[in-house]
Amino acid sequence: MNNMLLSFVFFYFTLVWATGFEGRSMMVGGFIDAQSLEPSKVEELRSFLSKNLPGHDGITDKFLGNFEIRRIETQVVAGTNYRVHLKAGNHCITAVIWEKLPVYGGDKELLSVDTNCPA
Repeated sequence: MNNMLLSFVFFYFTLVWATGFEGRSMMVGGFIDAQSLEPSKVEELRSFLSKNLPGHDGITDKFLGNFEIRRIETQVVAGTNYRVHLKAGNHCITAVIWEKLPVYGGDKELLSVDTNCPA
């Protein structure tokens, strides 16, 4: 039984290692570029930010205006963290959104907002 379990674990990690890198350099626990994020997920994040950013660090609806998402990075945790870099006029904002696992409801939570980022 132990050999069977050990074989399964070895196979699983070999499979994950062989298919998970996709030519990208990864750091354990770090954020990676979300190059293949579905457009529907990007729109979902945009909508979430439009509703939840106003009120943080002096951000208003007018300040946001028609913001542009410049880059999205992901980090796998107990769910997924999305670090979204966006530009609103002459300002930039970096926001981190936590999307919980479906078993915990799949809700999103705004973890941090940084308005002091480089342009």
